[in-house]
Amino acid sequence: MNRSSSSLLAGFLALALPASGLIAAAATTTAAAPAPEVHELNTVEVVSLRDALALAPAASLAGDAVEALAPVNNNALLRLIPGVSGGLANKDRFGGPVSVRGGMTWGIVETVDGYPTIDVVPVAAEDGGYTANLSTIIPSIALTSMSVATEGLGVNYGQATGGVIRSQVKRGNPANPYSAVQAEYNTVGEVVAMAEASGGRGNVDAYAAAQTVQGDYGDEYATTSRPLEETELYSALMKLGYTVAPGRRLELLAIAGTEDHQYYQLTASGRVDYTTEKENLFVGARYDHAVGPVRWDVGATFNDFHENRINENTGLSARNRPQEAFKAFANASHDLDFGQAWHWSASHGVEVTDDHFRDITTTEKRFDFSEQAAFTRHRLSWNKTLTFTAGLRAAKVDNGFRNHHPVAHNLGASYQLGQAGTVHASHSTGYRLNKAFYLFWGGGANILRAPATGIDPSESETWEVGYTRPFSFAGGAGSVRATYFETTESRLFNFADTGTGTPYYDEGLAQGVEVWLDWNPSERLQLFAGYGHVSNERDSSSNPAANNLGLRFSPLPEDTASLGLSWRPTPAWEVSLAGLYDAGSVREFYDNGVRETEQFGDFTKVDAAIARRITPSLVGYLRVENLLDERDLGYTAVREESDGTTTANNASQRDPGILFSFGARWEF
Repeated sequence: MNRSSSSLLAGFLALALPASGLIAAAATTTAAAPAPEVHELNTVEVVSLRDALALAPAASLAGDAVEALAPVNNNALLRLIPGVSGGLANKDRFGGPVSVRGGMTWGIVETVDGYPTIDVVPVAAEDGGYTANLSTIIPSIALTSMSVATEGLGVNYGQATGGVIRSQVKRGNPANPYSAVQAEYNTVGEVVAMAEASGGRGNVDAYAAAQTVQGDYGDEYATTSRPLEETELYSALMKLGYTVAPGRRLELLAIAGTEDHQYYQLTASGRVDYTTEKENLFVGARYDHAVGPVRWDVGATFNDFHENRINENTGLSARNRPQEAFKAFANASHDLDFGQAWHWSASHGVEVTDDHFRDITTTEKRFDFSEQAAFTRHRLSWNKTLTFTAGLRAAKVDNGFRNHHPVAHNLGASYQLGQAGTVHASHSTGYRLNKAFYLFWGGGANILRAPATGIDPSESETWEVGYTRPFSFAGGAGSVRATYFETTESRLFNFADTGTGTPYYDEGLAQGVEVWLDWNPSERLQLFAGYGHVSNERDSSSNPAANNLGLRFSPLPEDTASLGLSWRPTPAWEVSLAGLYDAGSVREFYDNGVRETEQFGDFTKVDAAIARRITPSLVGYLRVENLLDERDLGYTAVREESDGTTTANNASQRDPGILFSFGARWEF
């Protein structure tokens, strides 16, 4: 992906990455970049304004804080990328994407700073509050970039289908220390505060960031069936590095977060109050050796996640699920030139994972998973025109009851047609064991019944073709990218409750088109636009009673579109605008043999922000969410009954309508 396209969201992401007069200096905190790797053909990046402006030092002082989306839920930005969408209950300001390219395995896999993937059981904000996924609790002030990878997932990331969220965080620089604090208040009743410090001494580089969100919402979310009253979020990040010698570095990365939120439900027996507590800890350590023709690294990660939902009326837990995971890894990569025309790069690695998942709500249920995997990836290019990629991953996955041996591969090619652009095509496979289904299916009891074989990992196969073309128009450079993909997923868990402990499996097909356009008419103006169309359906099932074949597998919007700009009219001012259109979702099912649908209406959401540098160290900004003031945002489910009548279900209306936020950033 060219640098121009990587900057198309730069001004927009400045929402989460407040830039400053220290932008040019802070950009050096990402020095000593990780060793080169074999890159995917299809990765859409969201790069911070700070990084983008580092390409134009003359403009670096003009990178003022602009927040075009909520600064807490980083994942919300990703829904602007075609193919990344939310489900029925994940369209509000709390929910993030639940699917990439119509993926039919719940939850999205994540990775941070190039560490191996993180695959805890997904936790949606179904009862309000911000999700506790790792990429969400990272203080947004600490991010340098986010991206969604969709190519070669099984080989590159292991247990991943659909897509992988990749987050990159800042690194301290002893030569350019700085600190900053930022605070804002919004009219929905939230106070958000963040702080960061970057520096070090000698061979030690250090970076730390923290954030807190205090929400007192009153009746702002009264339209939801689970009205949210309060939320309290704290999270922090620390990255500590030691350069042993040039190209040799030790690193420790720690990310932690905790969130409590209060909501209630009105039942036939009266009001029930709940508190949901979520705790998340990630620790990663590694040694990078980037000296000589062969570069290598070795390290380990640890995850500890715990969700506990408490019924305040009884004092008893309604959901109490701790998870722990340990992973060790090692990688090596190398490059080789063959004459003047051919270049070959390759990377190889091994990973060993132990994963533990418990439910201690009432009677404890425990599931222990493990995986051992090895992979190799290769990239061969000729005259920087023709490129071939290939990869293979072999694994042994213990699903808690027996072993599986998935093998994933990817093959791809791209050809540069000079000024006419680049075409690419690829074929890849993947696998994933979705641990969430162990408890979602009968609360874990069904999976433990004889014959207790566990759930098989799902499998995916993806074909993709695409075209990318750079262009110049009205004195500005840009690019357009169009992609068609088709993914078949098999061994998808079917929720039929047979009571025998024998799971059923489905097969689904997802197809889609993605178009991505960026254009920078000048150094001061950046624009982007995106469009995505995706559909999926259930093709077959091993369940003899399945009557939902041919219906939608996942209730995701078929069409989405995004549009945005970042404009710096003067060095002291910056304006950002972004809009998202969601065509709505349809849930199709059979009830007593009669087909019924629930339609969640379409909506358009527009956010805007303006920032001004008041002094060299002080930035003030105003941010507006839901500029169209659509309180319901179209979240009304309409159920079509068998006699043709319809009934409305407003349970999924969540956003409070227009929201103003006022904030400031002080740098020192």
